[in-house]
Amino acid sequence: MKKVLVLGATGSIGASTLRVISEKKDLYTPVGFSANKDYKKLQELNAQYPGAMFCLTGLTKDDLPFKPDSNWFFGKTGLEEFIQNSGAEICINGIAGSPGLFASVKVLENGINLALANKETMVMAGDLIKKTAKKNHCCIIPVDSEHSAVFFLITSLKKCFSEFNEPIISRIILTASGGPFRTWEKNKIMTAKLSDALKHPTWSMGRKITVDSATMANKGLEVIEAWQLFDISPDKITVTVHPQSLVHSMVELIDNSVYAQLSQPDMAHPIAQALSYPYCVNSGFRPFDFSSFLTISFEPPRSDVFRMLPLAYETIKKGGFYPVVYNGANEIAVESFIQGKITFGEISRIVEECLQKDWNGVPDSYESVEDCNIQCKEISRRIISKTEV
Repeated sequence: MKKVLVLGATGSIGASTLRVISEKKDLYTPVGFSANKDYKKLQELNAQYPGAMFCLTGLTKDDLPFKPDSNWFFGKTGLEEFIQNSGAEICINGIAGSPGLFASVKVLENGINLALANKETMVMAGDLIKKTAKKNHCCIIPVDSEHSAVFFLITSLKKCFSEFNEPIISRIILTASGGPFRTWEKNKIMTAKLSDALKHPTWSMGRKITVDSATMANKGLEVIEAWQLFDISPDKITVTVHPQSLVHSMVELIDNSVYAQLSQPDMAHPIAQALSYPYCVNSGFRPFDFSSFLTISFEPPRSDVFRMLPLAYETIKKGGFYPVVYNGANEIAVESFIQGKITFGEISRIVEECLQKDWNGVPDSYESVEDCNIQCKEISRRIISKTEV
């Protein structure tokens, strides 16, 4: 029985993780669940898994309408203690946004393997995270469907060509759904409403990541994450739009052959693969029916319209703290769009304006990363205050 810690248990990643665990009770036992403020959901999980621990990062025990037992933890300090005492072998980090970085650090520092659904961890502090994982002899197993696909393809292909001394990977090809505005005209996209941006054609996700998919910032973040996870130059990472979301990514070898990973668009699949790693288990997912019609198509991204994607590549080239700023400025811009303070088209403009500042330097500590994150968010808010609708 593998002991599993679930961070962000009440979000979409958490819900999918709970499905996997409940369907494979003989393989996984949950030892802890965290959430921001949703104590009611954690109460339900407490009834279902009374031996587990629980943590609310956005509340104190005085905020609850009941007296919590000693297996409940609170706040940032409580999260650290919660992780340290969990006894977990692997952790699914499904915390949304930059707050997930702190959790990832504490998971690795405690020698727990990290199944990473929080892309901000690698975007903001990839080099530091890799050093922390190596120091504590931990694995980082990506859970984003695209990076999961690349991870398992590369792992498998390297075993096939283990006697070949030269690098065999010539390119990583990340697939993108194209979001709800894939076929919209540019002028219409710039004034799109929140309700339109939240109508993702294939995935059911939280509001922030759904808006990121609509701007293609999500794919930009994934390009940065792939650069960090797989130690590959950005010119060898390409993006193709694949509306059906069946091919989750591809890897091209030096002989120009391309290997793809296909599965139904369900986050439970990469989560199950991460939890079972380094083994492959029958998780009971619906197989493809190749006896019926199956359409798979690809098209180039509209980088002239969805500016967040080319901005990601520029961010990598500049290095320094620029990836931190790309993520932080985007978080504030998306938050402001959701609140109705700015238009959809202004999201990328605000990020680009923030990136025009000088963000050179070396992110040599988690503290320096957090300081930059705070600073760029404050600058983004000042830019937004001048452009509020």
